[in-house]
Amino acid sequence: MKYYKYRIYFEDTDAQGLVYYANYLKFYERARTDFLRDLDLWQSKLAAEFNLQFVVKKFNINYIAPAKFDDMIDVYVNIVKINNFSIEMSQKIMIKNVVINDAYFKIACISSKNFKLKTIPQNIKKILSN
Repeated sequence: MKYYKYRIYFEDTDAQGLVYYANYLKFYERARTDFLRDLDLWQSKLAAEFNLQFVVKKFNINYIAPAKFDDMIDVYVNIVKINNFSIEMSQKIMIKNVVINDAYFKIACISSKNFKLKTIPQNIKKILSN
């Protein structure tokens, strides 16, 4: 499990100064992208070299408490399961070691040319499994 630190900016909040509910998805996406980059699996590289993209197929999110303007959040990424065509990930957002939000994502592997399901190559599975 890895985590990434992000600051809540004014643009992330609503009129009450709380993070707008849909913006949590942006933080989760950003952390998954940073996670892949840390493994040298840049999305642009995957598309160019392997003709594949990872896209969200399904997700479930649980709102527990709000984040506010200027908060520092830790966004965690954990791979739960790797299948032939998808990756299942659990994620959570914490402020000062308190979970404020958690989510479960199913990420599909598709061809970057025709957008149909594509098998995750073994070498990429191996990188993701370590």
